[in-house]
Formats: sequence, structure tokens, C-alpha cells
Amino acid sequence: MPVIVRESGRQGASPDLSAAQPFINLLQTFEDVVTLQQCFALMTDERIQVSSILMAAREGGFLGSDTGTQNQTISLNWRPDSGLIFGASRCVDLRRIWRILHGDALLGDKALGLALRRLSFATQRTMPEDRLLDVFIAAEAFYRKEADERRDRGGSTGLRVAERAATWSEGTLPGWSRDEVFQQMRSGYRARNAVAHGDGPKADNLKVMGKQASLDEVVRATEGIVRSGLYKAIQQLPETQG
Repeated sequence: MPVIVRESGRQGASPDLSAAQPFINLLQTFEDVVTLQQCFALMTDERIQVSSILMAAREGGFLGSDTGTQNQTISLNWRPDSGLIFGASRCVDLRRIWRILHGDALLGDKALGLALRRLSFATQRTMPEDRLLDVFIAAEAFYRKEADERRDRGGSTGLRVAERAATWSEGTLPGWSRDEVFQQMRSGYRARNAVAHGDGPKADNLKVMGKQASLDEVVRATEGIVRSGLYKAIQQLPETQG
């Protein structure tokens, strides 16, 4: 996912990408790219990876990246063959989520912030086992906090996470019943335990809505549940200045 950065507000700045612009704040740019990844993680299950940030597009259509090594021939009007396509309503949602993530409210909720970061990491993974571990780090940070705030601390971690996910998911997951969400999170957590201890998940825990499934399908289903909960929670945060 190439991210092209340029300064458009400076008086006298070049209107095209042919001139190097070293005055760009690359640290802020990197932080904004990370935030953009988190926005996408909340809105899609597509694998989003940003390997470098473009510093300058030079003559002949060569890109120079911040890594100093990733140069490739590319035209100034290059567009990817495929990618994320958001309609008008999704763009409105993206702008709202962007403003929330740049505000102060999320900074005060460490559990929610951790859950969002781990979900973002999950969507960048190539191995389903790694993606599963990140998804459940996100789930534990988010749903255990919900349970602890209600002093509902009985039972195992997997049970509490599944119960809270089932409750929180109501109205956010079309096609899923509360019991189906509970069962999915329970079996997913057992699969997570197996992976975390260096084993392979048992067949009984590789199911989606009660039907046998691959590990990748289980991960995507579980991730969808966690994503819907985080999306619901973050949308409730105020758009504060940050």
C-alpha cells in the first residue's frame, strides 16, 4: 500500500510530486499512517500493510522511500489495479473514526487503545496463527475490561471474554445469534490456547456457526466479532481535540 506524502499548504510549494520536499514531518506522517491502518482495521478485514512512506517522486517516475532501498519505476499518475473501495457513506464513517482516533478520548482508555492496536496488527499478519493471537489479545483487552468494570470476574478468561462478546455483539452482527457469538468465541479461545502453546487447534474448535471450517475461516469469523465490538465502542467516543 504506497502512501504518497506531500505538502499542499506551503506558499510556493510545487503542485506536483517531481520535487523533493524534505521539510515534511516524517514522524507525524508515520503516526498518521499508523492511525490510517487502525481506521482500516476497524472497517475491513483486508490485510493492510504499509512498508514505507514516500519521501519524493523524482524525475523519470522513480519513487524514493524512507527506507532508502525500495525504489521502483512508477508513473506519477499511477493507480493500483485493485484496492479498498469506499462509497460516500463509508468515507463519512472513515472521517469520523479518523477524528476520534486523533482526539483525546481514546488516550484515556488504555484497554480500548490496546485492543485497537492489536486488531490493526492482526490485519497485517500473513499467518492465521499469528492473526488469531493478535485478535485475542485485542479481545481480552476489550472484553475483560468490560467484565471487570461490572465486577463480573467469575469463571475462566475464555468464558468471560465469550460472555461479554455475546452481550456486546447484539445489534452489530447481522446473521449471528447471541448464542452463536458465544460459541464462536469459546471455540476460538480454545484454538488460541493451542496455538499459544505451540500446538495445533483440535478439529472440534475449528468451526464457524457449528460447521467445520479452516483455521483461516475461524480467525476471520472471530476477528469479525471483535471488530464489530470495537467499532461500536469507538463510535461512542466523543470527537475531542487532540
